[in-house]
Formats: sequence, structure tokens, C-alpha cells
Amino acid sequence: MLDKEGVLSDFVDRLSMGERGVWAEVWAAYYFDQQRFRFCRWQPEYVAGRPGDMEVSLDNSSPVFVEVKRPGWQGELSSEELDTGRADRPKYINAEVRSFDNVTPIMYSLRKALPKLREYSANIIVVVDDMFVSPLETHDSIFRDQFRAALHDCEFMYISGVLLLKPVLYTECVEYLAYFQRALGPELPHSVQEFFDQVNQETRWNS
Repeated sequence: MLDKEGVLSDFVDRLSMGERGVWAEVWAAYYFDQQRFRFCRWQPEYVAGRPGDMEVSLDNSSPVFVEVKRPGWQGELSSEELDTGRADRPKYINAEVRSFDNVTPIMYSLRKALPKLREYSANIIVVVDDMFVSPLETHDSIFRDQFRAALHDCEFMYISGVLLLKPVLYTECVEYLAYFQRALGPELPHSVQEFFDQVNQETRWNS
């Protein structure tokens, strides 16, 4: 898919340089491609000097700006754990017990996306998390309610919506867990919003 779009070499170069978050962009792009979105532009600049990751449309809709974020488990470590080198050890350690907070790292990622957003342009922030416990792998209605409430803070008024995305790898295919939360920002094109409404009907949170 990336080769067809003419951007494969760019992604390979960024991977070779160890750039963080590249795989999250790949997973997000593959998801949009699977769902028959069209890629309009790569690294579009809605704010000068602050390029996003891609611009997509669906069924000839107007373009939607997309920024991809990847909150990782290292960001959930305490200062004491960081001081003792926990970030250099494997993600999961047998018999290690910890509490977790899914909302805070995701909201932190969204804040990092805000400077790239233009006031009147539809946008989607895609969060492909690598946290200890992904909210998409639980039945956590508490997270869902807290997440909705946090997104309705005026700080996030330019975000149109947030797509939580988790690739699940099988032997011959990739499937995705997905959930979309509408936010306060500019309205998405009708076909795009309709698509994500259907995605939410299929998620376990709505079962």
C-alpha cells in the first residue's frame, strides 16, 4: 500500500533512523486503506511548519487531516522506575504488578497534536497505543466515560474526533480493534462520521 502511494522509501528511511511512532503511522494508514479511504496528501501542513501525517477522504468527501500518536508503556513508568532503568527492560515482566491509568497518557498525546490543528478544518487524531493495558482490550466503561468527559474540555475544542486503534496480528492477516469518540471540533464530512458511527456499533463497548 505504501509503495503504491509512493511513500514507502520515506517510511523505510524513518524506520532506519529509529524515529519513534513510525509503526503507528503505518498501522493507521493500513487501516484507512482497508476501509477504502483515499489518501489525498502525505504530511499535509495546515499550520505552517507543523506537518501532520496524512490527509484522507471517503466517498469523495472533503479532506480530513489526520495526526497519529502512539502513547507507550514507558510513559506510564514512575520517576523511580525510570531512575532504576525499568524503561530498558521488557515491557512485561513475570509477576510484576502495577496499577494503570489509560486516560492520562492518551490526553497527553492529544495535547501534543494540538499545535498542528487549524481552527476550521476537520481532523482526526488516531491513537495507536502501546500502553501496558490498552483500553481497547478491556470492557472498561469507566475509561470510556472519563475519556468522553476529558475530550469535552475547551482545551480540545479544535479536535473533531479521536480514533483509538489497536492492530491485532494473526498468522495471515491483521485485524483492528477500534473505537471513535467525537469531540468538540469542526464537523467531519457526513460519510466519514457515518463510517465511524458504524465502527462504534461493532465495538464491544456497545454490546
